Amino acid sequence: MLILTAEELRFDMWSPERRLVIPLAVVLRVDTTKRHAGRYSVKPLLRVTWRDARGLEDAAAWALTERDEWVPALEDAVRAARTAGGAPPA
Repeated sequence: MLILTAEELRFDMWSPERRLVIPLAVVLRVDTTKRHAGRYSVKPLLRVTWRDARGLEDAAAWALTERDEWVPALEDAVRAARTAGGAPPA
């Protein structure tokens, strides 16, 4: 399950149980791709690239039916998070 809040993008996976939390203030890019982590997808994936706590670039991608709605929503949320005082990525 992918959840967007004013401060973060959160991905909750049920099996195995895992959670990925990406603060919006550290997001570098939001885009779509057909290739991620060495795998190819027939349909474009939503990809989010961010800078982790060690300063390294990381990325995650998801297959979503509402992908075209997520891109502008995430871009707007990232801009708002930075405007609200989140530090832009270095």
